[in-house]
Amino acid sequence: MKTVPCAYEAIITLKGGAEMRVSVVSGAPGRRMQFTILSRGQTIEVARLIERDDLWYLSEDGKNRKYRALEAPFTLSSMPVLRERADVLVVSNPELVGKFEGLDSAGVASYRSPAPAALAQQASLMLREYETMLKDKRQQPSPEQKEKLDKTMAGFRELLERGVLLRVDAASGIIIEMGSQNLPVRIEKFRWLDAAPARELAVEGTKWENLADDPGHTKVVEEMKGLVRKNWPADSFSNTGGPPRKKK
Repeated sequence: MKTVPCAYEAIITLKGGAEMRVSVVSGAPGRRMQFTILSRGQTIEVARLIERDDLWYLSEDGKNRKYRALEAPFTLSSMPVLRERADVLVVSNPELVGKFEGLDSAGVASYRSPAPAALAQQASLMLREYETMLKDKRQQPSPEQKEKLDKTMAGFRELLERGVLLRVDAASGIIIEMGSQNLPVRIEKFRWLDAAPARELAVEGTKWENLADDPGHTKVVEEMKGLVRKNWPADSFSNTGGPPRKKK
């Protein structure tokens, strides 16, 4: 979907309840992603990324820099994960996404699948710790904190009792909501385009610091890649989306 002409917003819920809103426009020759977050009533742009011609043009912290694809060192360490979460996913076989729950009047189908073992274990642990905290008079949260914590714990209970929620636009097969306790995301304002507006993918007229051809930056990147290959060989990665397993 990264070069298919379309536009949408991905809203990713961060830990603590804040939302990262990612505005995406894609189509030949690439994709533009704008990351914004709401803080103290103000919308703040965290980063703007244009991916095209095997290069990344990153505007961040008042700096405009050009990198080779996948080699941009974001200031916010979680940005690579947020970038991936903002991708649009399409269901090709409904039987693989979980148990069908129903179809609403807007044509959105809901599915539930069992929570992954690690996520279920984490949810159970958080619930036990919260219950222990409530029994300890020395650790009582304020009414405002308790309201937020109760909402979070309700999400954990729903996860354990009903599984992970997946909502799919029945007409297109596009996943518009993936619920979990780890960066849940929903897709809004999705629309197909005849072509991506040229201005959205334009890099001309902006002065970019060129790190794509910088020997020093390239050397550091290659050294880091070497360390990854040494410590986590390709066959040490699972195909289940889990973290790499370091060989003994």
